[in-house]
Amino acid sequence: MPYRPNPECEVAIAGAGPVGLTLAYLLSLQGISVVVVERAAGLTEDLRASTFHPPTLDMLDTIGLGGNLVSEGLIC
Repeated sequence: MPYRPNPECEVAIAGAGPVGLTLAYLLSLQGISVVVVERAAGLTEDLRASTFHPPTLDMLDTIGLGGNLVSEGLIC
């Protein structure tokens, strides 16, 4: 989808990876208008995030996602 500028948007996030999308979600929960801009036309199959550190899981727990990652993944 082509980018369409939104003059009402408060925050623009470059990149629809895990960090960009999590940030967009957390900001939207606070009532902040967000636009996420992604260069790729579709989903990538070359995932680079293979591990999550405990502080990341703790942060994801605040939005209800940390437990899912632990139950679906391998603990090492």
